[in-house]
Amino acid sequence: MSPIEKAAVVMGSQKKLAEAIGVTPGRVWQWINQPELSRNRIAPDKCNLIEKATNGQVRREQLRPDIFAPVSYGETINGGMV
Repeated sequence: MSPIEKAAVVMGSQKKLAEAIGVTPGRVWQWINQPELSRNRIAPDKCNLIEKATNGQVRREQLRPDIFAPVSYGETINGGMV
């Protein structure tokens, strides 16, 4: 299951995910079913919204690892843990 598919499952449906992040259900369908098309890359701002909508169950770095580096949650800027 891809991260965007997981987001739709977490939200309850593609339609509910779309409503939560301000896109059409068709757009979510494109992200899931035609990810190989460059026009169907999830925009960075939508990645952030998906992360918030899913309460972090799907993170932005999972959706767009080409843009967002992996994050060590709880780590401070100095490399120590909170």
